[in-house]
Amino acid sequence: MPHHVGMPPKPPRPDLTQLSDTDKDRLIDVLFARMDALEAKLGMNSQNSSKPPSSDGLAKKQKTSSLRGKSGKAVGGQPGHKGSTLKRVAEPTSTKDYPPPSHCNRCHSALALEQAQVLERRQVFDVPAMSFEVVEHRVYTVVCACGQRHDSVFPAAVGDLAQYGPNVRALGVHLTQGQMLPYARAAELIGEMTGLSVSPATLLAWVGEASLALQGTADLIARQLHHAPVLCADESGLRVDGKLHWMHVAATAELTWYGMHAKRGLDAIVAHGILPNASAFWCMIAGPLLETRRWPACLVQCRISFENCRYAAGSDLRPAMADRP
Repeated sequence: MPHHVGMPPKPPRPDLTQLSDTDKDRLIDVLFARMDALEAKLGMNSQNSSKPPSSDGLAKKQKTSSLRGKSGKAVGGQPGHKGSTLKRVAEPTSTKDYPPPSHCNRCHSALALEQAQVLERRQVFDVPAMSFEVVEHRVYTVVCACGQRHDSVFPAAVGDLAQYGPNVRALGVHLTQGQMLPYARAAELIGEMTGLSVSPATLLAWVGEASLALQGTADLIARQLHHAPVLCADESGLRVDGKLHWMHVAATAELTWYGMHAKRGLDAIVAHGILPNASAFWCMIAGPLLETRRWPACLVQCRISFENCRYAAGSDLRPAMADRP
């Protein structure tokens, strides 16, 4: 990958009639150097420099070619591969029978339909038509013969005269956070699927409530990642209120943690508090650190970090840092 090319300072505009041939040659060299630097800068993207993918914009990305050779196998599933074809179930939800005709189409005698046997079964898998339901909760009061009044109470989850239930709340959070639908489109989808009118502001409130309810789980995941011997970390740019922010991720094979920060790199890593004291070996080769390193040094550091990760994961390899002062 090309490294950042330093741009020579722009020379003042000279009077060409007053320059000697040597001065003109020197000026041409400076201008060519600036042109090379500008061309290199214009050609930089997230694949050949330290620029983040979010800076690529809508430019057409170059297609990558696979390094794998042809296997010689036929296209599609291979012999012995277990597929996931839809299969019939032993207990269907309901049945729909199609009886034979009541009379023989040759002699016109009446048929004994009570003796008919099932010839073949076919099953159709579908989802039922969705519609919301309204459950009315009631509390009662009764007065004892002694004059003491006794009132029943509503469950803690039923606090308003009219409110949304837990199922539609979970659906709203899933559509916006799991399926990444915009709030307006998620509200529209819920209305079309169930007939229930939900506003985008209501969905936003549900997401906030779910966030508070899951904070303990998020903290537990962060603590477990903090003590993981090896984990992967990455970041990706996105817009928050029109400003560039960074979505950071730390993960193992079983756990994934996301965190938002206005900055990328070490500032965010330290602020989130997952990686700084972890026993994992990690190397950051993108962003600001890259500007102070040459590519060969970065690649050497990558290999050192990789070997240390293998060692930390239980390999017989000695850590590559062991022989370093």
